[in-house]
Amino acid sequence: MADQKPRYHQERVYQLLGLAWSGASTGDLQDSVDQLLKLQRDDGGWAQLSELDSDAWATGQSLVALQAAGGIPTSHPVYQKGLEFLLSTQFDDGAWFVKARSWPFQSHFDSEFPFDKDQWISAPGTAWAVMAMVLAVEPSNTVVAAQRKTSDDSESTRELPQPFEGEVDFLADIQPVLERSCGGCHSGDQPMSGYRVTDRESLIQGGESEEPAVVVGRSEESRLVEMVAGTAGDLVMPPAAKRGKFPPLSNEEVQRFRAWIDRGAVWPNP
Repeated sequence: MADQKPRYHQERVYQLLGLAWSGASTGDLQDSVDQLLKLQRDDGGWAQLSELDSDAWATGQSLVALQAAGGIPTSHPVYQKGLEFLLSTQFDDGAWFVKARSWPFQSHFDSEFPFDKDQWISAPGTAWAVMAMVLAVEPSNTVVAAQRKTSDDSESTRELPQPFEGEVDFLADIQPVLERSCGGCHSGDQPMSGYRVTDRESLIQGGESEEPAVVVGRSEESRLVEMVAGTAGDLVMPPAAKRGKFPPLSNEEVQRFRAWIDRGAVWPNP
């Protein structure tokens, strides 16, 4: 699948989704992600074919694949620009128009979806657009809200698990968890988001965001801890779509990570 050369937009989308579903390497995924990112147009959308205008079908597909398979967060500028395109092209009734381009070999019948003879493609195009927008819904509007307490409208007071009080051994408690839940995407020559967890310096430094992922001695200020504990909004690690292969950390594992960071994040020499 990784060796195939997509000819059309939809083939590129499903190649990325298929690679992720089949557990392809981070390098193969990143190549597909990069190629799809390059196809975003100035209006924020994607097109089914190079000679066609951007539409909800191609744009919704692209955003879903980039987030669910490519690990692109919904806060990413590319995703936000795609959402702006979708919002600007949505009709008052909530639907999106996508122009039909198939040869009319079947007799038309009215399904009561808008847009007359363009309704067959507009309906799934609308579905793709809705899926892309649902992925960007704030967790506070979902079931996660039941697990949160807020002191005001802007800041969540959900607490991190307390640091583990017992002994913590890097080789027994930390490294296996990094390899199990994080290494699949954040290792190798092309780690996802430029973040590598296979050595101490890279783990602490962070990735493309240029913000440190770990503040040694202060686990409560470490972005990595917030992400594995699920207290960083929609930025969670491992991503929800990949947790079938890369399990999330248990409460006790988060506690041990906190204790390890608070005690100096000691990483023995190999």
